[in-house]
Amino acid sequence: MGTVSFAVVERLIGQVAGIPGDLIELGVFRGDTFLKMLPLAQQRGCLCFGVDSFSGMAAPGPRDGTHYPEGKFSVGGPGALQEQIEAAGCSDAARVCAGRIPAVLEQEELQARCGFAFAHVDLDHYQPTLDSLRWLWGRTSPGAVVAVHDYFETERGLASAAVRDFAKGIGVKFEVEASAIGASMGISSHAVFRREV
Repeated sequence: MGTVSFAVVERLIGQVAGIPGDLIELGVFRGDTFLKMLPLAQQRGCLCFGVDSFSGMAAPGPRDGTHYPEGKFSVGGPGALQEQIEAAGCSDAARVCAGRIPAVLEQEELQARCGFAFAHVDLDHYQPTLDSLRWLWGRTSPGAVVAVHDYFETERGLASAAVRDFAKGIGVKFEVEASAIGASMGISSHAVFRREV
């Protein structure tokens, strides 16, 4: 719905400077945000995981409407992103995991990770957003930040509904970080969860 404001992501990553753990983005698309996260991971001395089908979105579920049809955001595979990672000299920090959520989360490399310091979730649809939040929460370090892009107070479905349902389900609150980037439904915001220290 809206373009990610990397200034928001960068500020949130800065807030976990003293928190151990890797970085992860679920919903990479062309890699605009992920590629900017990689130098920050290198500075931290950690890995940055990029998770995406790279073949577009799955069929929308009952809480998704018709705005994001099956196949939207396909980039034809992870090859172009891998080339950009190598060109940027960030191969040491990058781990690309291709597949649909939730199946991709079963990949051995992801299952073996725990203690993420920062996660950026940009999946738009309701169910993959909810599945990702549930998978992530037990794998975050104390003090970690999980940010979900495209949160809108007035949106009753999509990722916004997943954010509210997840928060209610585990009894935690979230903050809303608005960006200055316009979106078709208003100002594109992040819902931000902070793991207690």
